[in-house]
Amino acid sequence: MYIIHNSHNNKRKPIAKIGIGVLLLAITAGMTSCNGWLDLDPQNKQTSGDYWQKQQDVEAVLTSCYLRMRECADDCFFRWGEVRGDGVTLGADAAADLRKIKELDILPENSLNDWAKVYRVIGSANSVIRYAPEVFEKDPMFEEIVMRAYVAEAVFLRSLCYFYLVRTFGEVPFVTEPYVDDKVSFKKGKDTEAYVLEQITADLLEHLRYAKPGHEYEIDNKTRATRWASFCLLAEIYLWQEQYDDCLRMCDTVLNSGRFEFVEDGELWFLSIFEEEYSTESVFELEYNTTTASGDNTKIRSTNNFVEWCVTKSHFIPGETIEDLYREVPGINDLRGVGASMAFSGNSLILTKYAAYQMGTGMTMRANGDANWIFYRISDILLMKAEALAMKQKFQESVEIVNRIRKRAGYQVDLRAGDTDFAALEIVIQERRRELLMEGKRWFDVVRVARKNNYQYKSYLIDVVLQGVSAAQRPRYESLLANPLSWYLPILQKQIDDNTGVLEQNPYYANEN
Repeated sequence: MYIIHNSHNNKRKPIAKIGIGVLLLAITAGMTSCNGWLDLDPQNKQTSGDYWQKQQDVEAVLTSCYLRMRECADDCFFRWGEVRGDGVTLGADAAADLRKIKELDILPENSLNDWAKVYRVIGSANSVIRYAPEVFEKDPMFEEIVMRAYVAEAVFLRSLCYFYLVRTFGEVPFVTEPYVDDKVSFKKGKDTEAYVLEQITADLLEHLRYAKPGHEYEIDNKTRATRWASFCLLAEIYLWQEQYDDCLRMCDTVLNSGRFEFVEDGELWFLSIFEEEYSTESVFELEYNTTTASGDNTKIRSTNNFVEWCVTKSHFIPGETIEDLYREVPGINDLRGVGASMAFSGNSLILTKYAAYQMGTGMTMRANGDANWIFYRISDILLMKAEALAMKQKFQESVEIVNRIRKRAGYQVDLRAGDTDFAALEIVIQERRRELLMEGKRWFDVVRVARKNNYQYKSYLIDVVLQGVSAAQRPRYESLLANPLSWYLPILQKQIDDNTGVLEQNPYYANEN
């Protein structure tokens, strides 16, 4: 049995955990004005030309994108990507609004529908994209290649946010104008999913040549956007759109870049990727730490909620079928299961991937929520490739990728290739469940499968959601889920009220009030 122990000594993070701090040091060293790094000007000057004078002004707002993203990864991306899936379920301390989402009692007033934190990132990114070229004209020390690289970073972060938004809400306002001040309403109607995806794809492709292949400091290659992160995002967008040849091209570009290595040793899987972080397998991860920002930035937290949500309290726990998923082969202990992604606390299983140190027996709880959140790593890219191959009926090539990942996890016998599109697809998706548990991927994977071939596999999503639902409730769930528009969340009612006459509710929920 694997037991969690409380850590009374805050285990020191690696000395190299400075990430965005490298950029912050560069900013603060060059500032002489009263504005510290990331101070939001009280007069909202960051949305006018008055603020934007020097390279450091661009760097400050670019940094704010990453710091604001810290508030999105757990509150938005994790919960949007996991609550309705079957990898993670709700514990005794879960909020009532989350229970309503899980039970498909989804109303526009539900707090999970709040997208404000994500649009704050977008607002900062828009400011960099809009004003960095003007600063280049003013500041003789600001090199064009640096300016364009900063814009490319902002484009990636904005595009990543929009991709989460459209997968969660379907139709969302595509805002490209700066609005750094949190109180400024962008007053914009919705755009279709197809339009948003078209725009972010074009933006990413346009700025690929300017995105840095690497940064000066190795740690920044993991915690700041690079060209390779853009390729990963493009691969996932193409997979969502069923453009499999393009997805494969993006995946292969990353896999053949020579910059990343698949961690072959399963015993190092947890240690390298989740405990020590910045692994050779990581392409892009969001850095958290226990250092408190100064000035106005104390309003932006530096740690995540996973220790509190999964260990200290019981907001999220492993799904009912997850333990069995890792033990499907008698005599084989999947190294990613109990003792890594999960552990026993007494007789109960808890989630530990982003909340503990030390794989195996005697796992130690993190004292703080300082685990980095991983957006993209090589095993994820490999499984995207395997899915695209399966949908192109290259079943053997697809399963060979899956077997490579399973071998690392301790499986000794290879799976046989599926003999139909769905059989091959299911092999990949089941492996994504094991490999990417708790990484905010599951619900989006389920929806992506259900959408394929004009909703050919809609029953897959319904079956996933029906797990654990009583026979008496099943007809209600089936009726609700039959409409694909119900797979997306409604827009928060406050956003509708604040944008009366401009922003309309998503169609499925339009008559709820």
